[in-house]
Amino acid sequence: MNNENTSKENSPSQHTCYKQLSTKQKLVFKLIVIALLFVSIVSIIILPPVVLLVIRRTTLPTSTATVNPCSSTTCIGQETPNQIVTTTVLYQFNGNANDSSGRFVGIPFGNPTYVTQSCVGTSALNLNSGSFQYIQIPYVNLEKQSFTIETWLYLTTNSVVGDFGIFSQCDLDLICLSISLKNGRFILSFDSMNIQNKTLVGTTLFSIREWMHLTVIYDATLYQQRIYINGRIDAVSNGIVSAYQGASKNTTTTVGRSRFLSSGFTFFQGRIDHFKISIGTVRTTCQIYNDATLTAYYPFDTSSTFDDFSVNRFNGIASNTTVISAGRYEQAINFTSSISYFQAQSFPVIRNTSGSSPPFTFSLWVNPTSPIGGGSLVHISNLPSGAGFLCYDLLALTMTGALVVQFMESGFSVTGLQGPILPINTWSHIAVIYSRENGIRLLFNGQVYVTSSLIAIPQNIARWEVPLYITLGNNSPLGPSSGITCQTGSISFVSGSYIGAIDEFRLYNRELNAQELCNLVNI
Repeated sequence: MNNENTSKENSPSQHTCYKQLSTKQKLVFKLIVIALLFVSIVSIIILPPVVLLVIRRTTLPTSTATVNPCSSTTCIGQETPNQIVTTTVLYQFNGNANDSSGRFVGIPFGNPTYVTQSCVGTSALNLNSGSFQYIQIPYVNLEKQSFTIETWLYLTTNSVVGDFGIFSQCDLDLICLSISLKNGRFILSFDSMNIQNKTLVGTTLFSIREWMHLTVIYDATLYQQRIYINGRIDAVSNGIVSAYQGASKNTTTTVGRSRFLSSGFTFFQGRIDHFKISIGTVRTTCQIYNDATLTAYYPFDTSSTFDDFSVNRFNGIASNTTVISAGRYEQAINFTSSISYFQAQSFPVIRNTSGSSPPFTFSLWVNPTSPIGGGSLVHISNLPSGAGFLCYDLLALTMTGALVVQFMESGFSVTGLQGPILPINTWSHIAVIYSRENGIRLLFNGQVYVTSSLIAIPQNIARWEVPLYITLGNNSPLGPSSGITCQTGSISFVSGSYIGAIDEFRLYNRELNAQELCNLVNI
């Protein structure tokens, strides 16, 4: 009762105090109350999420973060399939001067020949500079835009001294885009018949009697010329370089011949293979590197299952196989019987005749479904039957499912290395690498399993001048009835049909590094 009276007595007193305030004081009091209410509301809305965010950032366990074990700077997984579109002109030189689309058929001059010692495909253009041989092709619009020109070259002279024409496009006013090899270095000019023309000169010295890959680029966005050798940058223009200004009418475009004011017409001496012009396109650094070093790539997906997705177009054939959806990446090819096989003529680049022991790498995913029986995973031969005076299993399985990798050190002597036993119904990654410095290495799921001693050269791969056949899943398209006999080493294994799946077969004409191998396993 007393508390109630006290409360009632205080209320009028408090109200009286507010009335005694001046107008300004009342205004200030109201503003203070409003401010306090605003701060309280803002604190209720904003403070809890901020505190929660801070707590999460400071208390998040590091073990929950996903760490990519591989470098993101390699070109593995950045392959671009070779698609013939309206902006691409490709001369494979497989016995003729026709382009792949049939729209830019070339005309030979001086009676050039085609030889089976090719870099890509079944033959290459062979030119004799003394006979003024070249191919004239229809007009290809390179005027005032970007472009990429790529080709394989093989110089057959005894010296790089001299001027060897590769490509030119000249209009009636002698405004000429010219590419040549002069004293061992590549030269590019957009106005080669002008005494004041600007010329981009390469830095790498060309090797005679060895296939080398050339890429020439003009980037109209950067106003820049670039030269690449074997997929690596060789020269970049300085300052602003205007695009080629030749007229679109009455031009002469040639392969194997170029034209410079200082030397006139010059002609190539040797072989030219897989000459490609990409109009209005600047290929990326990774695309160029893969164009030069990825010899063959078979992803075995449902779209163009047996096609080669490198630029070399080593498309294959298969029989008595199926495509399964449960591949290592998307789909895979499945070998189900004793006559199942896949075959392509895709081993021509892994050799040269100068004795420099070119490196190579091949890799694939395998998933065997039979615990015993052995089988040929990768077989090479000089005949499509799987036989010939040069035939052996590069990679095979023993009766108990252990891997065996074989290679030829000299003559027809085969040496082998034994790897692990493959798990059944499980995808496993296998890679085999050769280099003169490191010998042969067999990698299993990204880790080196076994290595050979240093060897000079696997000669009958590196020196063979005709494309070799590669057969996957068997040693012959004929199966057991073929009765073929091929070279073998001291390690016993079972050559023939393999029962199981294969995915993502890749063949490189170089030694992959550790980061690239990591990407192969983890992409």
